[in-house]
Amino acid sequence: MGFTAWRINTISLGIGENSSLVRAMICRDMDWCGLHLESSANEAVLGRDGIISSDDSSLKVAVIHTDEEMIIAHQTVLLIGG
Repeated sequence: MGFTAWRINTISLGIGENSSLVRAMICRDMDWCGLHLESSANEAVLGRDGIISSDDSSLKVAVIHTDEEMIIAHQTVLLIGG
């Protein structure tokens, strides 16, 4: 019995969250694995979470807001023993 392991990639920082152009460039030519981007959804997701893959996509692509500054602050407090 075999299985396929898929790797989940993320594009972090503001570039993946705030640039529909960068997201489109990253997802371009990914139809070989069943990923299809919904252009209108990709353009519409700005400053909020959302799914940007099309309904017929085998893979789901999500834009998820992250607060890097808060994560860094929290990790710093943990590091210094606070």
